[in-house]
Amino acid sequence: MIKLLINALPLFLLLTLINCMGQKNELPVYSREIAIVDNLVIEEELLRFKIRLEINKLPEGVFDLTKPQELRKNKDFDALLTSTLNKMIDDYTVIAYAEKEGIKIPPDEISKKISERKKRLNPKTFDNLLREKNIPYSRWKQVIESEVKVQYILDKELAKGLKVSLGEIKSYYRRNNADYIVPERVRVRQIVTDSLEKAREVHERILKGENFAKLAVNHSLSPDRAQGGDLGFFAKGSFPKEFDDACFKLKKGAVSPIVKSDYGYHIFKLLDRLPPGRKPLLEAATEIHQKLFEEKLKKKYDAWMVLARSKVNITIYKNVLDAFFL
Repeated sequence: MIKLLINALPLFLLLTLINCMGQKNELPVYSREIAIVDNLVIEEELLRFKIRLEINKLPEGVFDLTKPQELRKNKDFDALLTSTLNKMIDDYTVIAYAEKEGIKIPPDEISKKISERKKRLNPKTFDNLLREKNIPYSRWKQVIESEVKVQYILDKELAKGLKVSLGEIKSYYRRNNADYIVPERVRVRQIVTDSLEKAREVHERILKGENFAKLAVNHSLSPDRAQGGDLGFFAKGSFPKEFDDACFKLKKGAVSPIVKSDYGYHIFKLLDRLPPGRKPLLEAATEIHQKLFEEKLKKKYDAWMVLARSKVNITIYKNVLDAFFL
């Protein structure tokens, strides 16, 4: 059941309401609550922190953070606020429902997962990251603990026993056969220089018979120099237009003229060419399995969340939400 508190309430009524919701410990400060799922409180400050994390994933300048009070007039920010809060409510619903159903999460499992997250960065980098982003470790830990709990519960309740059969994979492949058409691809080596003079010098040495791969290692400025300039197989549109114009006209073993792009001066050598075709089922199977598994999981999750939400009490403080700002 979801309750939406529309207007500010008299203090005595508010305290009565919170008592009725089963708060047995010290009453929380109302100004810091934006939602409650059973006895789990979503603090305004935690929502603020989560939104900042989401904004950090976006290109710089999407939102003007120098004017936090003005952000609520931005429809995109309002959409981000709503989706972030709804995701937090869903996560807390999962945790609250698990508590009702007696699903226990081993403490060592939480500790192990938190350690794994920290190990992705060395301690010095991790500490610097928190300091630069002005993130208290306690707040970071709170967010990670919640994520770990939710993942553990969903794995236990939903993912286990969920299977995709070989027959389903084959059927999907047949129905969506056009999606697995592979365009013509070429495999080339390249050498990139920062000047036309250097490119001409290297080009002459190639035409005289010197080894292209060795020249790439010694003279190319591109990171693929370590592989002798090998770019692997690619289709049209994978690289800048200059690459396509030069490489797809070459015959196998041929070397291109010098090609200028925004990256410098290029010389290409065609190693191989694959004609258009269709990706075999064996190659597509892993991708199809993942897609079908995720679709099944999403369907099961949506149905499970309807049940979970019906079993917990959700209260959203609309007046706090309306006044929210970063």
